[in-house]
Amino acid sequence: MFCKTAIPLTAATLLSATLAQAQMTVQVGPRVGLNVATAPFKDRRQTYDTKFQSGVEAGVEVALGFGHLSVQPALVYSQKGFQIEDSYQIYYGRETITTSLKESYRLSYLAVPINLVYSFGQGSQSNEGLQLFAGPYVSALMGGKYKYDNEDAIRDGSYVSIATNKAQGKVATGKYYSTSRTDEKFYSRGFDCGFQVGLGYRVGDAQFQLGYSRGLANLGADFGTSNSSSPGPIYSNRVIQASFSYFFGDN
Repeated sequence: MFCKTAIPLTAATLLSATLAQAQMTVQVGPRVGLNVATAPFKDRRQTYDTKFQSGVEAGVEVALGFGHLSVQPALVYSQKGFQIEDSYQIYYGRETITTSLKESYRLSYLAVPINLVYSFGQGSQSNEGLQLFAGPYVSALMGGKYKYDNEDAIRDGSYVSIATNKAQGKVATGKYYSTSRTDEKFYSRGFDCGFQVGLGYRVGDAQFQLGYSRGLANLGADFGTSNSSSPGPIYSNRVIQASFSYFFGDN
């Protein structure tokens, strides 16, 4: 509910407040960047140790400026995701099963971040120099891919057997995992929202930014159907972002 009300309301307030300024300048340009992403991941069994996954970001950004302040909405293709490297044990009588997980998940989004940027420049260059920025984002899952190479070590007394479980496939949008046994897709909820904060530096029309983005939505799909379901995994996006933008237009 927070993502569907507070985040859009904040974004609309930023944009409408900016458009009301009489001395506003408008610039637009490409934005490219690197994401280093992860997602705290837990299920009914435990919380897993997750690692970072790198990805790219590319799109277009607009700078609506008035003095030291500017509002910068963007439309970007953004790769996020996470890796799991962990293990757990299950006991069945004399048997001990140790499962070692090695999994990677790449999630591809179409994202709309909207940042309020304050620049510490002076005089005619008030929109340049060191920057502080913060703002909300919303994004829609476009797909992705996963891969895992897991291993079960089954110990019964002094006897140990090894079983491997390997698979790869696509990430799909859905609130529930498919009930079909032939469907091997990994399902993730399609809507994400959150906020980002960070530092930047602008020289002329070139802008560099380094930020941290935190998702507020649980992206885990549940098992079953809308009539009868059980909770699925719980995870949300966490991303360190580095980006470069170059603006064209009035300054």
